[in-house]
Amino acid sequence: MPPLPWKQEYRINVDVIDAQHRRLAALVHEVHDHVASGFPPDAVGEKLDELLRFTRLHFATEEELMLKYGFPRYSEHCSEHKGLLRQLETLLAAQRGRVPLGFGRDDDIGGDWVLQHLLEQDTELGAFLNERGVY
Repeated sequence: MPPLPWKQEYRINVDVIDAQHRRLAALVHEVHDHVASGFPPDAVGEKLDELLRFTRLHFATEEELMLKYGFPRYSEHCSEHKGLLRQLETLLAAQRGRVPLGFGRDDDIGGDWVLQHLLEQDTELGAFLNERGVY
């Protein structure tokens, strides 16, 4: 998949989460660009590490809001976060082992994982938070 293009319809109407989603989309694009442009492995690794660090921050933000407002599917949502982090950690480990990263394979660094999580999990969270006056 090509890098994730941000679209306004991806908004979940919670400002802090939407801003982080836009940054995630940009980071996925930057990693994709580094790989596609043949950047040196260390540069790709640094960008992938930045994506992993920011994803952790983003998930922590969501989890804090879920706990604060009593989101009923907290455990399921956190489990999804853990799985996505494992995927990114595996990609980074593969890159550090100098295994070429790809697109459209098991080590795909395209935006599918961001988009799927956003549309399936975070849309539900956004509606829940909006019902509680969180925007």
